Amino acid sequence: MRYVIAGILIAAALTGVAVMFFAEDEADSLGGGGAVSEAPSPESGSLPSRRVIHVSLTAHVTDREGRGVSHGEVLLSWRRDLEPERGRGGLPKELRGEIAADGRVRLSLPPRALEGVLTVRAEGFAPKQVAVLSTGRRNVDLGTVILGEGGEIQGVVLDEEGNPLPDARITAAPRGVQTGRGQSALFRRGLDAGQAREALSDANGEFLIHGLPYGRLALRADKKGFLSVGIGEVLLESSAATAFVELTMKRGKTLRLQVISDSTGQPVPGAEIELFAANWRPEDSVLDELIHRKGKTDTDGTLLLKDLARRPYLVKMKAPGYFTPTDPTIDAGAEEFVIRIHPAGRLLVSVRGDGGRLLQNPQVSVVNPRTADRMPVRILKRNEAWEQERVQVGEGVLLVAGLTQPRVTLVVKAKGHATRIVDVAGIQSGVLRPVDVELPREVPLSGRVVTFDGHPVGGAQIIVQRKGQEERGRGVELALLRGDLSAMDPLNGKAPARAPDRIRATADDQGRFVVQGLGAGEFDLKADHPEHRSGETSCVLQEGVPLKGLEIRLPVEGGILGRVSWGGGRPAAGASVIVTKGGEIPSGGMGLLFAMESAVARCWSEPDGTFRFSALPPGAYRVSAVFPVSGRDTNEWLRTQGQVVQVPAGRSAEVELVLARKP
Repeated sequence: MRYVIAGILIAAALTGVAVMFFAEDEADSLGGGGAVSEAPSPESGSLPSRRVIHVSLTAHVTDREGRGVSHGEVLLSWRRDLEPERGRGGLPKELRGEIAADGRVRLSLPPRALEGVLTVRAEGFAPKQVAVLSTGRRNVDLGTVILGEGGEIQGVVLDEEGNPLPDARITAAPRGVQTGRGQSALFRRGLDAGQAREALSDANGEFLIHGLPYGRLALRADKKGFLSVGIGEVLLESSAATAFVELTMKRGKTLRLQVISDSTGQPVPGAEIELFAANWRPEDSVLDELIHRKGKTDTDGTLLLKDLARRPYLVKMKAPGYFTPTDPTIDAGAEEFVIRIHPAGRLLVSVRGDGGRLLQNPQVSVVNPRTADRMPVRILKRNEAWEQERVQVGEGVLLVAGLTQPRVTLVVKAKGHATRIVDVAGIQSGVLRPVDVELPREVPLSGRVVTFDGHPVGGAQIIVQRKGQEERGRGVELALLRGDLSAMDPLNGKAPARAPDRIRATADDQGRFVVQGLGAGEFDLKADHPEHRSGETSCVLQEGVPLKGLEIRLPVEGGILGRVSWGGGRPAAGASVIVTKGGEIPSGGMGLLFAMESAVARCWSEPDGTFRFSALPPGAYRVSAVFPVSGRDTNEWLRTQGQVVQVPAGRSAEVELVLARKP
């Protein structure tokens, strides 16, 4: 027993020595200033102490003569995390610090490998940025950071009469700071990056901004009661250059806009108006909020915009129930402007079922008959129609407002009834047109999609089309092109309705599907699936007789499994595998293009060289693979001799392809 206890004590002592030496070695590896501290160990003492690594960034900021620069600040912004697996919640926060009286800088760094930029600023010097790369385990010493005195911009601020303007705030920032148009993008971003400088004009209107980096800068002056003025570009050719500028600030104009209805002459409240500069200039990049203004008209249809620059403006406007044919332009000297807008067309759609009774909760969508795109209109029911348009509607009646085109297509649906399409023409501005739509009873259709041997196919897309519907739809398009709109004009509230061109449904995991919105008639059904050939069938639906258990069988298909390799058996990744019905692929680049165009199927080989084709009808196919030679003539490529394979029904043929240089 004595020997056992002695052995344990010796092992423990040796373990402690090893831990001490490891800690010393790790502390030495940190470099100058690095340190390793011991975190408190658990009370039980059964676990080793946790070592916490402390790393820091140091630098010495001086001027060109080597004198330490004080009264400044530094900002360390992280750009990239080199160890994202150790991070939590993205990059660490920015680190800020001050430059000591002797020009020394010291920041504590997080224990992670990071890449960032240190921005150094000091009064009277141009800011400087230094790249920082931290491993998270060693101290970072940037050595000496030398600041140049920076360029200057001197100038004077005057009013329109040439009198000096005191207390105007002038801001300068490098053009490179700008990431977009507008004051926020140019100056606020510049202040955050430590690149902007500000000054106030004195009693004589004079100002001086120093400590600016050389290059192209933007200048801006602001003063309450005056229009801000900007200079898009001021050039400082060196870090010691001085530029002289003169800024003239003008008092802004007040523009009174009024929006009235062209048909009634009444004011239009709640209209949204936006003003844009008609002719953009370089200095506009720092004055965006002065040349881009917006607002809403009050109860009198009036909008008052103050402190506008005297220049032409382009007006864009939106108002519920109205539209403007063109965007008007306001002259530079105008102080009042009237915008006349046109009331949009409206349709009062009544949806009826059997016996002419109004249906509950119908649904109407409006599409463009030429492009089939949904149109941005408002579909209003009882309370909405009265509050917004002052039109009384009842159950089963919808108000379609905001129509800006003379003809539209309505898609009308209601629960338990077939979907119908209504083409409406002759819509007039400000005119309320009634439209009556009768929906027949829906005939439920359900079934399933299966393979030839009866296995269900989930996720198949089912397309249902009425027989002869394509010809009728084409007839409507021809009528639109010819201008023959008499059959589409809902005179006396009667609008001819037709069935939709297609109705789609999706099969569930068991291959089951339900098609809604169909009426009586004869239909063609088609089922598509990416891994199978399409299947088709047809059916006849009788009014009041649901059709259940319809099966769409997908044809028997086969497949090809194979592998592409180099001469030594190494897998060939990224080879183009082509399946054709023809003969051998001709040589040369044109032969490759011919094979691509005539291919039954094609794919790229996987990293292990394998490939797979499915949904191929049974029969004989030729399988070839080609591989372009990198860095050579475009006609230089490797290929395999095409192999003819017989694809059986319901199974996959296997093939092995070996790449060889073309003869």
